[in-house]
Amino acid sequence: MIMLLADWNGHKHVHFAVYKNGIYFHRHIQDENDSIRHGFWFCLWTEMIDMQSLHGCRICENPTAWWNLHIPLELLPFHFGFRENIMEKILLFLATSLGTGPKQ
Repeated sequence: MIMLLADWNGHKHVHFAVYKNGIYFHRHIQDENDSIRHGFWFCLWTEMIDMQSLHGCRICENPTAWWNLHIPLELLPFHFGFRENIMEKILLFLATSLGTGPKQ
């Protein structure tokens, strides 16, 4: 899944990609992967960080490659946490044209 964002003035934000990847079977290692490496295990993370730099995007992973609780928690501060006037009201509209996601 790749999310493309732009504002009313035509300013395009950095692409935000989510890849499908398995969960590590040791919970403490998966927690470390989630907190430091956007969900990727250390061997794959070295490739992902190079791809992020090369393409100027943000890459994360989760087991379904679909929208879940953790993705908005990374997406919103990444795209909107830098605003100079945090008190200025903004309109945030999230939509998808992909239809339905995986069965939960």
